[in-house]
Parts: sequence; structure tokens; C-alpha cells
Amino acid sequence: MNSFSKHQIPPLKEWKDFEDLCLSIWKRIWKDDGAQKNGRKGQKQDGVDFFGRPNKGNEYVGVQCKCKENMLGSKLTIPEIEKEISLAKNFKPELKEYIIATTSVRDVNIQKYCRKVTLEHKKINKFSVRACFWEEIKEQITEEEIIRFYRSFVIPEKLTKQQEDLIREEKKPTNIFEEKTQKIENIIFDPSKLISEIKEEEYNAELNYVKNLLNSFEVDKALDNLEELKNRIWNNSPDQIKFRILTNIGSANLYINKPQEAAKYFIEAYQYNKDEEKAISNLSLAYFILKEYVKSRDFALKVLQNNPTNYVASSMLIQSQIQLGEKNLEEVVKNIPNEVKNSSEVYSMLSFQAYEQNDIESAKKYGEIALNLDKKDNPEIKINLAITLLESLFKQQSIVFGSQISLETKKTLGSIINLLSEAWEKIKGKDLAKYKSFWLVNRAKAYRLLNNLSDAEKDIDLALYYEPDNPEYIFEKAIISFENNNLDYFPNNRKKIEKIIDVIPQSVLLLAEAISLKDIEESINILLKYLDGKDLNLKLNKEALRLLINLLLKNEDYFFNFFSIIRKII
Repeated sequence: MNSFSKHQIPPLKEWKDFEDLCLSIWKRIWKDDGAQKNGRKGQKQDGVDFFGRPNKGNEYVGVQCKCKENMLGSKLTIPEIEKEISLAKNFKPELKEYIIATTSVRDVNIQKYCRKVTLEHKKINKFSVRACFWEEIKEQITEEEIIRFYRSFVIPEKLTKQQEDLIREEKKPTNIFEEKTQKIENIIFDPSKLISEIKEEEYNAELNYVKNLLNSFEVDKALDNLEELKNRIWNNSPDQIKFRILTNIGSANLYINKPQEAAKYFIEAYQYNKDEEKAISNLSLAYFILKEYVKSRDFALKVLQNNPTNYVASSMLIQSQIQLGEKNLEEVVKNIPNEVKNSSEVYSMLSFQAYEQNDIESAKKYGEIALNLDKKDNPEIKINLAITLLESLFKQQSIVFGSQISLETKKTLGSIINLLSEAWEKIKGKDLAKYKSFWLVNRAKAYRLLNNLSDAEKDIDLALYYEPDNPEYIFEKAIISFENNNLDYFPNNRKKIEKIIDVIPQSVLLLAEAISLKDIEESINILLKYLDGKDLNLKLNKEALRLLINLLLKNEDYFFNFFSIIRKII
């Protein structure tokens, strides 16, 4: 055989050949003839193409092969690795090491990412991760593998019988498809079209992975991947890919409570795919968010003309008509189209509209219908119903501090806690959790009303971990602390509570009452400062004045100056 240099060996182009080459190499490296492919094409492989036991030990190593066309701009990406690592966690028995073998050129960012994951996995006793690039793989290729996989790469001068047999065996078509493929392998094709198709397929695969992240509530990871993908491919990507990128960014922003940002991306996405139903229905949603109800209605109608079952368009049409005064909620309910009468999303929207109109009973009714119709285990539907039920209790009983509650109310609170707990379990430990901490606050309120102050405190503390400066959370923490007789909380957190008085005026009453149990004089000063210049006809200010009068009468130092102090306020 001619002499050859390994640096001349090009990457294999066919994924099957590359996988076979890698298996041959790692069998030798591991000294394990029992190393084998994991299942067959079409079966669930848990991110592992083949596996083996180094030195025939008890620990398994898995390899995932990624064949990339470097000349066509295709390369290994971090999102691909993330996806495969996630799948490999399901491989049984658990792996000791996970290797991504690729024809891609060495990439420092990929190496850095693998080191980072390995360190994270070490803390939880999971497998290490490394990428093995073509530069390393080709150094392991033997002469026999050159003959087997690169028949046209070298010109044999004299072959052994074993080498000739190997070539003959490799040349045999394994099925009819391969036989036909060999006959047409020299057909002329348009390289630019092939490049475009390969790239689009790769981009769609990355976007499908992002979609899975969003569906799994890993919204931060999804946004990071989308931003990286957008920066990397935007100028050379087709319109359909641009549409998908922008649409997914918009959806992610809806998840994290940024509707205005979501609307902006949906409008931009529409420019790249004006005929697609999803683009038009998202455009209707965008205009509703921006309170451009006429546009929202008109685009919803455009969708429904072609597809009356589109629940997003149906929801936007109904809400726009209500906002424009074209129909009231009662009329809308009577005229719900048959095509969406069984849509949980439509009834959840009706519940929201009723809630916005302060019709809590109707909001409860439609929320319960939505829950019964829901087949996707949608946490948002459970949350909306739970919050509506909780609001109805506060509205009926004006509950602020602990009070005696009926058995019926206790039952309702139990249902609220169950709904909130089921919803929270779906996102607990996921990126989305930090954006939905208000779910915990509402569960804390329900626990508090049931006098389960221990669980209430756990929930409010976790919510405050996510949003330490949220006024509602600070106020709820103060109520729980007061009911739990944790009076040290108030002097220690006085400044924090005073900062929220303008947003939640009731907090001044809670602060003053709690402080008064240890320091009446300081409590009086808090109320005097608050009441200075206030309208005493307002209910809250009357309550503050009443509390101040009681404290003045209890304090000897202030008793003789009682009337002069009150006159200054009045």
C-alpha cells in the first residue's frame, strides 16, 4: 500500500459509516469486543449510539456520533449536546462517561461546556462528558480501517487476501435501497441547494429542541439557545427559520410575564411568514396585548374563516369584541361556535374576562369548566381557577388576619391548595419557577387561612427568595410573622415594610400594631408620621387614627398631651 499521512484523512460523510468507524475504534481503545450498537434505527436510544465496558470492567461508557459537513458550514452545537446529555441520563445502567464523537473541527466553546457539565455532574454523582473531535479520531484510525472505510483514498499496490476479502465484503449492498443508491451515486446535483437543505434541516432540529425546552418549562435555557442561534445564523437563514426563531422568543416572553416583548416578536415574526395560520393568530394575540382591539379582531376573523377550530383566534375574537363593546360576556357565552365549545383554553379565557369584570361567580364557573375540559394538564388553567376561588373567599369574608372559617371554606381552601400544588409540581426545579413565584404566595395565603403557618412560611420564604423586593410578598410575610407571634421580624425588617406603605397602605397598621406589643412609643411615632396630612375620611386612615388613639390612652407620657396631639392631626 502507498504511504499515507493521517492528517490527509478527510471526515466521513455518511453517518452510518462514521458510526461504524467509531465503534471499530472504541472497541480497540476499550479492549472490549463486546462493545455494540444501542438498538436499531427508529428505536429509543437514550442518546447513545453504541456502548461498551473499558477493559471489560463493570462500568459503561456511551458514545453518541455526530456526523457534520464541515465544508457546508454544519457544526456541532451546544444545544445538540444539551439534548443528547438529557437523553443519556435515561440510559440504564447509568453511564460512567459520555462521549460525543464528531466529524466537526475542534471547538473551544464545546470543550468548555463539556468541562462545565462534568463538574456539575460530579457533584451529583453523574457521568462525565467530553467531546472527541475529528482531529483526535483520525489519529486512532488503523490501516485496516483505512481500507474498510476509505477505499478510494489510497491506491493499493498489493493487498493481502484478508484485505481483498474485507473490500469485497464492504462493497456488498446490504439491502435494495443501498443497491439502487450505488447506481445513482454519480447523479449531478446543485451544491447550493444541498447546502441550503442541510442547513435548514439542522436549524429546524435546533428549534425543535428549543420547543421541547419551552414545553418542559426550561425557559431560560430556551432563550439562551434562541439568542445564540439567532446571532449565529440570522443573516444566512431562510424566512421560515427566522419566523420560527422569533415566534419561539415571543412564546418564551409570554412564559416569563413579558407580554409587551412577546407582542413585539410576534409582529416581527409575521413579516417572515404572512400566510401561515400560526403567524396570523399570534399577530391577533400581539395586537390584543397592545390594546389594538380592532386589528386583533380582524386578524382573528381572518384565521377563523379558514379554520374555525383555532382556539387562539377564537379567544382573541371574543376578547376583542368584549373590549370594543360589540358583545357582552353573556352574549359571547351564548354564541360560542360549536368548533371550540370543548376548548379548555376558550373557557379559561372566559373565566379571565369574568374575573376582570369583577364577576367572581362566573369566573369560578367558567374556570371549573376549563379544568374539566383540560386534557393537557395545563398548570395555568389550575392557577387561574385557584386564584379565582381564593379571591372569592377574600371578597366574601374580607379576610386579612386569621379568623374563624366555616367547614365549607376549609374545603374550598383545600381545593385551592391542591390546584396550586399540582401546578407548582409541574414547574418546580425548572427555569419557569422563578417567574411564577406568585403561585407560592397564593398557596401561602391559603395555608395561612387554614392556620397552617409552617407551610405558609415555607412558601412565602421561597417566593421572597425569587423576588425579595416584591411588596405583596413582603406584606404576606409580615402577616404570617404576626400570626405566628414572630414579633422580632418587625423591628428587624421595619425599613423593608415602610418602603411598601405607599403601595400597600394596610402594611402601616400591621407594622404599628406589631411594634406596639414591644414599644408603644415607637408605634405611636409610626402612626403620627403616616397620618400627617392624610384624609381622615378614608376607611384605612380612620382605622389608623383609631389605633393611634388607643395607643395614646395606654401610654402615660402621651396621655396628658392626648388632645393637643389629636388636634394637630385633625
